[in-house]
Amino acid sequence: MALRNLQYQEDYRSGYNNLVEEFFRPSLREASTYWRAAGYFSSTALESFGSPLGELVLNSGRIRLVTSVELTEADLNAIANGSSKETICAERLEQIVSDEFADGVGDGVARLSRLLELDRLEIRIAVPKTCPVTAGQG
Repeated sequence: MALRNLQYQEDYRSGYNNLVEEFFRPSLREASTYWRAAGYFSSTALESFGSPLGELVLNSGRIRLVTSVELTEADLNAIANGSSKETICAERLEQIVSDEFADGVGDGVARLSRLLELDRLEIRIAVPKTCPVTAGQG
């Protein structure tokens, strides 16, 4: 079967639909590429896709991901006070990787690592041109 032969709903909404079962799994089984832009991405998302992710990889599939770094309030305050947003984002990314790759990593991190090792995953980190105003600032 091809993607064009799958029956899709007009829209899917988290909280109303089971996005993994109704959309992602059937799509990944048939896809050759998976492009995703997400404001936040966690390696645990790879756990929920299950075997269809493996089918994508076995079919020479590739994943391209554009995501941002989840900034803390302290990060936003530092940027608002003149620190380089690129530096703050890079430091935050290093902290996230350090936390995610600590001893006892989960299945999602193992999958993420393997996809990178197989050159089947490309990740780009988007740094916003402006950062939201933090609480208490005008």
